Amino acid sequence: MSQSPSKKLLMGDASGEKKVQPSKSPPRCHGRSHSSRSRNRDAGSRVVERIIERPSANVAWPMLTRTNYPEWALVMEVNFQTLRVWDVVHHGIAEDPDEDEYHDDRQAMAGLLRSVPSELWSTLAVKRTVKEAWDAVKNLRIGDERARDASAQQLRWKFGNLSFKEGESVNEFGIRITALATNLRSLGDNITDAEVVKKLLQVVPERLNQARRLPRDVS
Repeated sequence: MSQSPSKKLLMGDASGEKKVQPSKSPPRCHGRSHSSRSRNRDAGSRVVERIIERPSANVAWPMLTRTNYPEWALVMEVNFQTLRVWDVVHHGIAEDPDEDEYHDDRQAMAGLLRSVPSELWSTLAVKRTVKEAWDAVKNLRIGDERARDASAQQLRWKFGNLSFKEGESVNEFGIRITALATNLRSLGDNITDAEVVKKLLQVVPERLNQARRLPRDVS
């Protein structure tokens, strides 16, 4: 009777002792093994995960000017959040960053350099991290605490003396006063929405008040 391939063969030596000879390994199947498929599947998962972690969104990079820093900074923050690199801009990276941290830092730096005038490139590109470059732009445009306070006081005075322009609609005035309030907040002035609405009601022209009351009078 032939021996089953799954059983181990017994071989004798000169001493008469019997030794166990291991059975031969089964022949390898051609094609991908289960482990290969797992590795490929795992590798594919990592690729998909990497795309999710680093989205290549088409963001519009605004250009910094001498007067638009508050609006520019808000749009830039949203762009960095979209690319999921805001943490390295806001908090910085380690002294010895890993590959992912370094990639995020360089990606954010590339976006920052695209959004500032070319005369700032030589100053910002040599910064070790994007956080240092970001803070440098902030200091250049906002200045120190004294300068910010002076700017806030000037905007407060402008807010207190704000009035409707000739022929200006309520919507147009609302856009102006909202932009002014946004600039105040960027300078550390916690102006409230209630103050904005109160100011609007105080300065709205009589002709617009009459226009709002007209439907009620007719009814």
